[in-house]
Amino acid sequence: MNSTERRRFLAAHRRLNDPRSSRPNRFDHLVAHHGQHHDFIHEGAPIFPWHRVFISDYEAALQVIDPAVTLPYWDWSEHGLYPETSPVFQGGSDWFGGNGAGPHHCVPDGALADLPVFYTEEKTFPAGQAPCLRRRFDKANGTMSTWFEDVAIRRWLRAADNYTEFREAIEPPHWLVHTSLAGDMNTRYAPNDVLFFLHHAYIDKLWNDWMAMDLSGKRYSEYNGQFKDGSPAAPTDIIRGYDQIRVVDVIDSTANPRLCYVYA
Repeated sequence: MNSTERRRFLAAHRRLNDPRSSRPNRFDHLVAHHGQHHDFIHEGAPIFPWHRVFISDYEAALQVIDPAVTLPYWDWSEHGLYPETSPVFQGGSDWFGGNGAGPHHCVPDGALADLPVFYTEEKTFPAGQAPCLRRRFDKANGTMSTWFEDVAIRRWLRAADNYTEFREAIEPPHWLVHTSLAGDMNTRYAPNDVLFFLHHAYIDKLWNDWMAMDLSGKRYSEYNGQFKDGSPAAPTDIIRGYDQIRVVDVIDSTANPRLCYVYA
């Protein structure tokens, strides 16, 4: 996204998460929704369809504020060897800020620095101090563990013959981004950090890319594997927390009016 698009996106987010609004606000409810279903939607088949609907709800909330805003994806594989060098971590008012600082690892710069969070797993904030957005890069001197470059990710996409193999290939590197950023991103309330949505938009794009690799089109109806508890998954499953939306309804991001998007 160019600088104008980025500023509009961040401005819409700041209005959605206006600290002057009554809390919990609309954004807080989104964060809570992820927190409520966190243990069910990971480490199993639901991770991709569930987050597809979730990030589309976030985009829809932004578009109520500014209809021109769309949710960008963050291709973190471009800086996979040295993630902390990604430009998203710049500290200007039209960027997303860098590593946390101080005893609570609050993000001190960027467009998100002054936005308090409502839901948090951090319980050590002093009385009267609003919880902050936290990041705690997992290596010394403000660096992070190495992620993965595009060449590795594309190799995994080509090697995955079915949905379960795709999930098993992509979910671990997805987790690495969460655990390396740490802070809020490594909790059930990860959506407190706007980078969560950019990260999951990229994961969502990889799902689309993998489906498009099969020219027969069969992957647009393919969904298999298990839930975290070992029970079998099926395309007709209702997506947890979204009444009457089935997995099969959202596998093709262009076939459902609720979604209706493609990736550039």
